[in-house]
Amino acid sequence: MAGYPPPPPMGPATRGVAPPPTNARPHLPDQGRGPYAPEQGRGPYAAEQERRREPDRPRYRTGHPLLAALMLVVARASARMLPVLVGVLMVVVALCLRVGEYLWSDLAERRSVRGNSASDPLLAVLGTPWALIKAALMTVVVTPLAGMFGLCVWGALYFLGGMTTDAAASWAASAFVGGLFLLPGGGPPRKAVARTLTAVIRSPGAGMVATIIVGTLAFFAVVTAMSAVPSWIPWQAPSKAISALSDHARSSAMGLIGGLVKDLMNNLGLGFLAFWSK
Repeated sequence: MAGYPPPPPMGPATRGVAPPPTNARPHLPDQGRGPYAPEQGRGPYAAEQERRREPDRPRYRTGHPLLAALMLVVARASARMLPVLVGVLMVVVALCLRVGEYLWSDLAERRSVRGNSASDPLLAVLGTPWALIKAALMTVVVTPLAGMFGLCVWGALYFLGGMTTDAAASWAASAFVGGLFLLPGGGPPRKAVARTLTAVIRSPGAGMVATIIVGTLAFFAVVTAMSAVPSWIPWQAPSKAISALSDHARSSAMGLIGGLVKDLMNNLGLGFLAFWSK
């Protein structure tokens, strides 16, 4: 046809090859994908689905035994300096920890059987009186046991260590506080302390900071307790109490014996000889 150039000849290299489309765009290098652009071969939500399939990181849970031991050291050092106040306070603390442990163990047992329930808080409130009764009975058993342990420590320090009555009694009070948590029957308070520390401390860094703080406090408490004179407020020193009891017992015994002798002599008609009772 006139006015049009003839088509190029089709050789063996070009025969059977389709010509490129006229609307094809040139390939440009990838200049970056948007935040929601799908990757090649993956859907737009594939990355998030993979993240959901990944196992969750386990929660940081540990009982912090070193921190709990340091707290007990602080309590015992405080009992060495304030035997009566700290001794009574730690008995109350041990009672409260037992109540909390009994309530938590009952709640954990119910949840292991039937799972979480909206009635758990109400059941915990209703179970508080029974938990308090159990804790009080156990405290009545454990407290005299700790007292006997403290009495043994007092005897060893007084008769074998050569300490004075008051100094030996202050260390016996420290042993009494330790016995509330370490002797048989002290398991529930220890478990309650471990549960509380586990719930409060959520990371290793927080646990390290708390351990350093309480460890520093324990160091200064022990150093102070080694040299401080114990204060027996609101009671009096054991040496004074023992002396007062001895004087009262002596006077009571002498009065009892004198009364018996006077009565006997009156029956014999020799009451005029009982001159000491006039």
